Amino acid sequence: MAQRCSTGWAAVLTPAPPALAPPPPAGKYDLSGDPVFYHLHGSSWHADDAQLIFWAEKHKTALLALGGLLALGLIVLATARCVLLRQAAARYAPLKTPIE
Repeated sequence: MAQRCSTGWAAVLTPAPPALAPPPPAGKYDLSGDPVFYHLHGSSWHADDAQLIFWAEKHKTALLALGGLLALGLIVLATARCVLLRQAAARYAPLKTPIE
């Protein structure tokens, strides 16, 4: 007699063997066992960022006034440069002679 291959519901409904759960990752304050991630402590150049932002918020009026004066000064300098260049170009332009 030939052997039958069984692919019925019994094979589908059988529970799977329990999976091995990894250990919980150990944090920087967990001193038991080997940590999954190593935390290297050291100085950071981001340490004073919050203080700078709070200082800027406290002095926002002065910073806006300073930025406005800087922008106004740049506009005045650019305008003066254009005026001086036009005057120099007009002074040293070749003389126009009438065509004979």
